[in-house]
Amino acid sequence: MPGVDAWCALADEVVALGDPAMPARAQQALSALGLADDERSGLTDAIRGRTDPAGRLLEGVAGTARVAGPPPIRMPATPAQMDAALALSQQLLSGPAPTLADRLGAAARGVLAALADDAAGAFVVGLVEAALSLPDAAVRSTALRTVLDVTRDVTVGRLPVAAIVTDTVAAAPSDEDAALVAALLARVPTARLLSGALGALRGGADPAAVLALLQR
Repeated sequence: MPGVDAWCALADEVVALGDPAMPARAQQALSALGLADDERSGLTDAIRGRTDPAGRLLEGVAGTARVAGPPPIRMPATPAQMDAALALSQQLLSGPAPTLADRLGAAARGVLAALADDAAGAFVVGLVEAALSLPDAAVRSTALRTVLDVTRDVTVGRLPVAAIVTDTVAAAPSDEDAALVAALLARVPTARLLSGALGALRGGADPAAVLALLQR
């Protein structure tokens, strides 16, 4: 089961870090994400009989994680709608980062909702990277808030999570900015979110910062 595989792989990676504080942090962060009923039963089956540290971590998650709701239902878009969405997303990404919030504020959110999965992922990661690059703290926070708003109907099933987590952790964001990025990541299917967090850890991102972002 892909979702269960992602949970197990991340737990194994956390334990392999060798930091005795990390498993407890990971259990808190993973429990906060929630488990769908099929994920909980699948995870329980996968770790049955395990007594290693990663198994105990996941046992704690299976026993304490909140119940996750079903994924949102997305209406299919026509080719013309997808073409219009792609053109708009490219236009929004092409301008300078300091005026990002102004461009997004005038964007037609309903048009962007028709972006195909891969194009949507590239669009969202491009927006987040542009916002995080802004040197002024107030302007950066405004841009991230606008990114969160304008992408509310954009699909995130193919979002490059590892890139967003890595860039966010490297930027050492304020609590407000980290919360805005976390709110965006909260829309991502859990298995993809965990796989992305795993990719960020394997890429050298700070483990404590990655788990803190997940916990948000």
